Amino acid sequence: MTEEPNSHDTAAALLDGLGLLLRRMRQIRMGPGEPSGPERTALARLDRGGPATSAELARREQISPQSMGATLAALQARGLVEVTADPQDGRRKVLSVSEDGMQVLRDKRSARTELVAGVLDARFDRTELAQLATTAPLLLRLAEHVIPPDADPPGDADTGSATPTGPGSGTSTDSASSATHGTDR
Repeated sequence: MTEEPNSHDTAAALLDGLGLLLRRMRQIRMGPGEPSGPERTALARLDRGGPATSAELARREQISPQSMGATLAALQARGLVEVTADPQDGRRKVLSVSEDGMQVLRDKRSARTELVAGVLDARFDRTELAQLATTAPLLLRLAEHVIPPDADPPGDADTGSATPTGPGSGTSTDSASSATHGTDR
């Protein structure tokens, strides 16, 4: 007789597996000149959340404005981000991902996708692959609903939606674009 799943045991198993997978994904190197971890994180944040100021990015990543400024200066020097004046306040500078920056993100995501697809082909049978395919949307939905207590409120650029998705909201976001944007942290 199979024991009924327990939410705490399931949560622990998911966090162990996903944590290891994410650590391994961060270790993928494309070659010389690849952006550093913090640079990839800043690029991914701008890609997911759209244009932002350096201060906004620092707050969201919970790092000092000076550290974020140095990271963004390096990205700008390499042509991976563009800086424009804020339309509401010309004194503020807004950063966005340049086309070269988007290509770096696409290349990184493609490399990770190819690596995982190769492992799935080599190490998983059709039944297991079907189980993982069924599980993927559930993992995305779980991620959309897990909002840390000290995070920005729902609707922030991280959630990909202006609709609250926290516990009890009874809503879900359109996850089509989220599924194509892996975590680059």
